Amino acid sequence: MTLLERLPDTALRSRTLQWGLLAAGPVTVSGIVWLANILSGSAFARGCGIGGVLVDAALNSGTRDALARLPLIGAITAPTSQCTSVPFSADLPNMVLSVTAGLAVSVFVVFNLRLRLLRGDLEASGLVSATSLERSGLGAALDAGRPRRGRDVLLDAGLALLSIAGSAAMYYWLYTHGPIFRDLAGSYRHMSSTDVTTEMLRQNWWANHETHPVNTALGIAVGAVGLFFALKQRSIFVLIGRWLRKLRATPRPVEFVPKWLDRDYGYRPVKGLVSLGYLAVFTFLASFSAALYALRSDEPGLSRLLSVLLGLIALFAAVTNGLFLVSLLTTIRRLFADSVAHERARILTALRQAEGPVARRRRRSLDRLYLLTEGSNLADVPNYPISGRVVRVFGVLPAFLGALWTFGSEVGRAFGI
Repeated sequence: MTLLERLPDTALRSRTLQWGLLAAGPVTVSGIVWLANILSGSAFARGCGIGGVLVDAALNSGTRDALARLPLIGAITAPTSQCTSVPFSADLPNMVLSVTAGLAVSVFVVFNLRLRLLRGDLEASGLVSATSLERSGLGAALDAGRPRRGRDVLLDAGLALLSIAGSAAMYYWLYTHGPIFRDLAGSYRHMSSTDVTTEMLRQNWWANHETHPVNTALGIAVGAVGLFFALKQRSIFVLIGRWLRKLRATPRPVEFVPKWLDRDYGYRPVKGLVSLGYLAVFTFLASFSAALYALRSDEPGLSRLLSVLLGLIALFAAVTNGLFLVSLLTTIRRLFADSVAHERARILTALRQAEGPVARRRRRSLDRLYLLTEGSNLADVPNYPISGRVVRVFGVLPAFLGALWTFGSEVGRAFGI
């Protein structure tokens, strides 16, 4: 039993705890890598920071000239340095991967945590009841959260071995064929490091297995952790996809909750899953963009075939992630629309019941205030029940589009586009 499973549900529902768990993964994993490099003296090198490399890239790509009218942008120039190594602070792809590996762990843990609490949260919000759960047949599934079967242990062991092998292969390919040493050598030459060569940077890399074997092992371990939990996250998406399919096939699987009871019409517990879905997709885009760049090669033959294969895998994974989000959002919209339609039909039926002693007593019980309240609940309902979506989307849109653009560029390079 894990530590989280021992905590009561009231403690697990704490937003502070969940935000802390989300931050703990990237801070811990990235912090360990930084600490190991600081102790080994490979974290920094004079004049070799990533800042100068990014400035040089902006100059060569014309980005600075395009933004020259903005204050201070036109005055930016590449620094002068004499750099002959690749410290961790200059290895942008691996800095990104150390953060996204930890984030993959956090997203997986918090996703499982919210799935465990989902039934209680949905019942508390009024979105589901014992009757609706019986109709949909999801009661037992929600109670169990993510079912743990005996074969899952074997599957996890297989995924762990696959992740370690994949991370080790990635390290080997990056060391022998990766473009980072060639690209950094070009940037350093622009910054007056005229004697630097690709081979010199490869030998002075922070993760070189000959000079920094501990860093090499740590880098492979971090890559394996990120890959393992990224693959595990797919199993959660498959499970939720099955639930969504069952919900779409069930008549009235949810109840209508008026806005005065819950501003998200009872869907507030689902909002957390949607946000985590966005975060999982962003983590994938960022990490796979870094991996595609690290494994890119302009060599013909096997190198070219590997680039195309990685591009196909990345494209397939991106499409499946996107389909999961689209399926989740459209199912929420459909379930909400159906519950609103049923509520309208219920009120209309009550108003149109045939006259009779029983009907008159029922009509007398539906006083004007009740009718006005019921009508106001349905007069201005939106198409999508979860509030604040536009604000959240625009809040993360720049980072999301940046990751998507980088991902698209790397996939395009893999196919020679």
